[in-house]
Amino acid sequence: MAAQPKRPEPATEIETERGLTEAQQLTLNAVRNYIQANGIAPSFRDVMVARQLASTSTVQVHFKTLQKAGAIDFRDGVPRSVRVLWAKPRRRRAS
Repeated sequence: MAAQPKRPEPATEIETERGLTEAQQLTLNAVRNYIQANGIAPSFRDVMVARQLASTSTVQVHFKTLQKAGAIDFRDGVPRSVRVLWAKPRRRRAS
């Protein structure tokens, strides 16, 4: 049996907000980017595609964790109901 191919490692580390894991931060960023680009909230499938995940259930787990952290709000069973509650952090200027 051949070994499963590994997903490529991110080229750079990302700065996470308020104790989020990198995966949760990437999901939050995907939601923000989708809303900014399209003017509406993404579906689970939209986030799955943006994050290159294998399943929408993974997105749902991230959404529930982000909701518990207070980063987003969404209603189960209501399409495109996600709202970002945390403002996008400003980049710090180099001193």
